[in-house]
Amino acid sequence: MSLTLQSTKPDVIASRISEQWFSFQSKRSLNRGKWEEIESYLYATDTTSLNTSGSYDHTTHIPVVAEIKEELESLIYSTVYPNEDFMGWKPYDLQAGTKDKREKVLAYIKNRHSLNGFEKVLRKLVQDLVTYGNAFVHVTHTNSGRDGYRGPVPKRISPYDIVFDPAATEFNNTTKIVRSVMTLGDFKKFADKVGLDESKTKEILQRRYQGQIGSFIDTNKNKQFLPDGFTSLQSYYDSGVIELLWLYGDVWDDETEELHVDQCVVIADRTTLVMQEEADGHIHKASWAEKPDNLWSQGPLDKVIGMNYQINHRENSKSDALDRFIFPDRVYIGDVEEIYDTSTGQTKYLAPEGGGVRDIVPDTTVLTADMHQDKLMALSREAAGLPPQLQGYRTPGEKTLGEVSQLMDAGMRKFMHKASQFEIDLLEPMIRSEIILARENFTSIVQAQTLDETGLPTFIEITEEDLKSNGVLVPVGARRFSVETKQLNMINTLANSNLGQLIGAHLNTYNLAQAVESLGGLTEFKAIEKFAQIDEQADMQQQQAIAEQQLTSNLSQPSMQEVLME
Repeated sequence: MSLTLQSTKPDVIASRISEQWFSFQSKRSLNRGKWEEIESYLYATDTTSLNTSGSYDHTTHIPVVAEIKEELESLIYSTVYPNEDFMGWKPYDLQAGTKDKREKVLAYIKNRHSLNGFEKVLRKLVQDLVTYGNAFVHVTHTNSGRDGYRGPVPKRISPYDIVFDPAATEFNNTTKIVRSVMTLGDFKKFADKVGLDESKTKEILQRRYQGQIGSFIDTNKNKQFLPDGFTSLQSYYDSGVIELLWLYGDVWDDETEELHVDQCVVIADRTTLVMQEEADGHIHKASWAEKPDNLWSQGPLDKVIGMNYQINHRENSKSDALDRFIFPDRVYIGDVEEIYDTSTGQTKYLAPEGGGVRDIVPDTTVLTADMHQDKLMALSREAAGLPPQLQGYRTPGEKTLGEVSQLMDAGMRKFMHKASQFEIDLLEPMIRSEIILARENFTSIVQAQTLDETGLPTFIEITEEDLKSNGVLVPVGARRFSVETKQLNMINTLANSNLGQLIGAHLNTYNLAQAVESLGGLTEFKAIEKFAQIDEQADMQQQQAIAEQQLTSNLSQPSMQEVLME
């Protein structure tokens, strides 16, 4: 899909992009409403801040949504990024398949990740995936960072700050518009960098200094021309920031009947064209649960909101019922006078003959009623992709080790599918974009640290040709985790089942121990050595013999007191 421009005039182009932003934004209004509702549940401390119907004396909020969010984030992040060695090299020819090429490409990207804030960005992307069901990253290249860094930089895009055609067949095929804000000083630097005409820069800045908007506010009063987060245009201009809309995609010119491929068009204040050049956006998206014919995906927390409401509702209903037992409603018969006894702190009642006070006690069965909170908790976790087995819980009833292993496999499959999809949809193309931009902007040899054959750190030189290797870096954290988990479960099954006893005569226990060491990440500790226990026992017996010999020798020697007496 391309953006159609009926004119090449800068003001008309800016207006067209602004209208397109508003059009795309209106198509995600339902998603935005859902995100705001999720956020209200994430940060609520009681039910007063939630959009809930029901009048209860109690306002207890059970943070089910927040707990599931934190658990999912932790699991996904540790799965896709267990350590720095979360990438594998997939060569496309024999030359790229050499060990030297693999090590150099891996060393380069590890070096860049240690400098460009990759881990922090990845953590935010995982948070977006869990909270909103959609995560976006934009890979750019910087030539002069404040710390002297030069190379690719991944930047997280908030789901609130990007729009596109949700009906497009693929995310890569649709025009994307990204919103950002800059301070006046940063915009001046940006304008000088892209060569914006001084008169245009002055025009944009003067809107902030004049104290009025002028003809712009009179001619463009539609809502689409009001930047997000502001109540009026005047408040926006008084804020000291400048909103930029960045369009990435193909642009069709109706006047010339030309298709301009891979364009980057930037407008300021939704009125002024700042820049237009050819550039690949390098914007990538990850989805949690894709919808048919809709690129805006559903998140894991979307299914939990209703259950969290029910849990809050039942908890507060039961608390209100309990209060009515402790402080029951009372019926006064006759002209009853209340007298407060200060000495005892109790209230006494004086009633005429035949009168009195009677408590209205509710039905006691409400206190013993099963409100199903525990069941709703479990259903919430399962709906979000967190089976109890993933959290170390066992379902009721005694189960064999094989049954537990099957449950683990079933529970992990759903979760591992989501983690693997995140790697394929976002991490892999993001790393590919980093390599492409590094290659396109390469200027000098880069030195990166790696390990030699003995395991000691050493530095290698990486050239432009090394980054042109015919191969790709592939994130394998989730896939490796899935395989390793299955293998560990199988080893555990063999060790504690009749099957292990049946084939025990054919098992190589040392190789099996090495497998456990490797799968468990214990290799660096050198915990497994052949016949280590026998050697340790022999060493212990030797040390005991030496100690006993020393003790015997000490006993045969006269003490100091005996020597003095002699």
